[in-house]
Amino acid sequence: MARKRDSKLTAARQIIKRHGAKRGPSVGAVDPEFRTDGGLPASGGTGDKDLREETKEGNALGAYVVEWGYDVPESNWSAFHTWLAENEVRLARTVPPGVHYKGTVVAVFGPLNRPDGRYRTFWALDSTSCIESFWLEGKSEFKTLVAALVAFRQRGDCCENGFSQLYQVAAGAPTYTSGRGRRS
Repeated sequence: MARKRDSKLTAARQIIKRHGAKRGPSVGAVDPEFRTDGGLPASGGTGDKDLREETKEGNALGAYVVEWGYDVPESNWSAFHTWLAENEVRLARTVPPGVHYKGTVVAVFGPLNRPDGRYRTFWALDSTSCIESFWLEGKSEFKTLVAALVAFRQRGDCCENGFSQLYQVAAGAPTYTSGRGRRS
């Protein structure tokens, strides 16, 4: 037993000799690096008050707006437009509380092959917590309709997964300087 242990110890020493001693851990100053495209954290502000009722009535876009960008294969354009014509009202009526379907649009003027896709679907939210409840509190009919809408998205080279962006009404959003995340 002792012989086996000694041979393992000898083997470990030989490995250390061959590769040299490892440096001990060290700590240095860290320069923070932003890896996003400069998004601002969403938080409630003064300008988003009283928008819920106006959003429900269609007079306002919403305190928060989610944009989905994607493309649909040209061979499916007609089927997608037909599906939208038949299902947009149902989609709008089955949304979870605090979520409002604002519509799906297609770019009819501009570059033919947009890297971010030519279709956009917009959702208005009463608060950022509605993002979390989008799937959790949605009715099964709503989830089925969203799944059908998303199934039309083009997969592959262009807009592989599409994109999503969250906007906040400017009057209610905090402002920031462009320097390393400091508030203004």
